[in-house]
Amino acid sequence: MAYELRTTRDEVLARFPLEIWPLVDKSAMAEAEEKTASKTDGMFSQYCAREASVLAYLRREPLRSIKEKHGFSRHYVQHLVLKCIATHPDGRIWGFRALVPYVRQKQYDRIAPVKPGAGQGGHAGALQQLFERYAAVCWVRQPGRSQLPRNPWLN
Repeated sequence: MAYELRTTRDEVLARFPLEIWPLVDKSAMAEAEEKTASKTDGMFSQYCAREASVLAYLRREPLRSIKEKHGFSRHYVQHLVLKCIATHPDGRIWGFRALVPYVRQKQYDRIAPVKPGAGQGGHAGALQQLFERYAAVCWVRQPGRSQLPRNPWLN
């Protein structure tokens, strides 16, 4: 994220007024949670608590009060605010979308090479790394492709 932890509440609101923060459809989230209650683990309530704590923080409520009401530490609330003002791939800020539980802002990129014969574990991201290195393998992942792409240097 491009913004440092020392960004004050006033600086955040001056640069990113709440009116430009992309919103989350809370009614759809609550509805989805009702249908799949066992699978979502209270995502709606988690989101609402995060949103309330960020709004309280930006309204300049005391951090002790936020901790008592919502159970989030000062560091966690500041972390949430930084997630909210980070740039989304669509060019806008993440806004309240960053507060949805289990939403990742950055995909995992494997850096380390895969060590053959390493046994179980330690291979997270290896398949994605393979797809990125050898684009011809990606035909498997593309719907509607029934054959390998034609290789231009083989006739």
